[in-house]
Amino acid sequence: MMKKPKTIYPGRLMINDLPDVLLTEILARVDSHKCALTCKLVCKQWYSLISCSDFVSRFITLHEDHHSLIVLSMGAREGIHGHLYWCMTFIGSQDLESAWTHSTSKTFGKKSECIYIKSSNNDLLLCEFENGMHNAWYVHNPFTTEWFPLPSPPSRLVMAITCDPSYVRDTQGRLCLQNSGRRRFKVLCIGHVRGWPRKEVAYYCSESNRWSEPVRLVNPFSLPSTNFVAYQGKFYWVAETPVYSHHIIVYDPTGAGSEKRLCDFPAGEKCWGTGSRLARLGVCQGSLRMMRTFWMEELQVLTLCVWEILIEDEEHGKISWRLKHSIPSDQMSSQDSSLQSIPKSKIKLLEFDPVNVGIVYLDLCDCIVSCNLTTRNLQVVSEVPSHLISRYPYIKRDVSNMIFPLAHPCWRVPLFS
Repeated sequence: MMKKPKTIYPGRLMINDLPDVLLTEILARVDSHKCALTCKLVCKQWYSLISCSDFVSRFITLHEDHHSLIVLSMGAREGIHGHLYWCMTFIGSQDLESAWTHSTSKTFGKKSECIYIKSSNNDLLLCEFENGMHNAWYVHNPFTTEWFPLPSPPSRLVMAITCDPSYVRDTQGRLCLQNSGRRRFKVLCIGHVRGWPRKEVAYYCSESNRWSEPVRLVNPFSLPSTNFVAYQGKFYWVAETPVYSHHIIVYDPTGAGSEKRLCDFPAGEKCWGTGSRLARLGVCQGSLRMMRTFWMEELQVLTLCVWEILIEDEEHGKISWRLKHSIPSDQMSSQDSSLQSIPKSKIKLLEFDPVNVGIVYLDLCDCIVSCNLTTRNLQVVSEVPSHLISRYPYIKRDVSNMIFPLAHPCWRVPLFS
C-alpha cells in the first residue's frame, strides 16, 4: 500500500520550516533539561539541533543557574554498638532524593546506607563508603547518578573536593560547556604522619588519576577548625591556634605543595562560640566570603557579620575585608511561629547559599533556617526529619557539620562525556 502524501496547506508555516536559529530560540525556552532531552525524540531535525553545542549554550544562557539545594547527611547507630548508618535528605528536591536512593542501592546493594557525604563543590559530592576497615571514596554527580571511585588516599583525617564549574564564558560572554569532554576535579586529604605529631597533606588530580606525594604541613596549627572552601582551584579554611586566635589558611594543589597562612581575622568584639559556630567560609557568585558571630557587650546582643574577602595579592598577603552585613540578633524576625519564642543567641553558623548572595543558612535549635541578609527575615528550611528520629533513636541532632550546599545546574553535565 502506497504511503499517503503529506498534505500541504498554502500559506501555513510548520515549525520545522523555521530557520535553525529561530527554532533554537523556541526550543531553548522549554522548562528544564529533562524537557529538552524529551524534545530530541520528536524528529531527527530536533535531535540534531538539541545535540548541537550552540543549542546547549543558548539553553544555559537563558536558564542560568538561579537556585541551589542543601543536602543533609546524618548518621546514626542502630543500638549502642551497632553499625553506623547514614541517611540523606535533599532539601528542596524529592526527585533528587529518590535518585540518590536508587543509585546507591544499585551501586552498593544492601550496604547503600553506609555511604555518606564528606564535602561538596559546585554540583559534585565527595562521598565515603564505610565498609568495615576498608573504606572507599567516590566522587558522585547526583544529577547524573554517576559514581567515580578514587584510589585509596594516603591518609584520611579530613578531605575536601574542588571541581571546575560546569560552564565557562566564551570570548563573546556566552555561557557554554567545558570543551575538555570530562569534568576536572581535585580532592584534598589531610592526615596523620606516622610516628609524628604533625600532619601531612596530599591531593588527588582527576587528570592523572592518582594522589600526589604527601607533604608535611608547615604550620602545626594549620588543621581546620571549620569547613573547607574551594575557591579558584585552591582550598581555604579557618585554623585556630592554642591562644584562640584565628586565621585563614590557603593551599594551592598546583603550587609549591604546602599550605600558607593567608591572613588573620578582622578585629572585632568578643567572639561568640568556637569551631563551626564561630566562623564559616563560603563562596557565592564568584566571591569568597566569611560570616562570624560577635557578642556586643554594650548592647548585650549577638551580632551576625558577613564579609567579602578580596584577595588583591595573595603572594604578599594583601587582603581586603569588605563588611557587607552586620545584623544584631534582636533585629531578626520570622513569620514562623516555631522560631518566635527561640532566643536568637542560640544561632549556629551553617553555610552560604552558593547561588543567592543574600541568603545564609543557620542552625537554630535543630532547625535549618535561612536568613535573608537584606530583610533580616528567618525562615525554617527543614527540621531533622521525624522518620529519622523514630528509626534511629541515637541520632545526633547537631547539623553544623552535616549540611552541604549544592549548586543545581540547569543543564546536567556528566563526569565523563
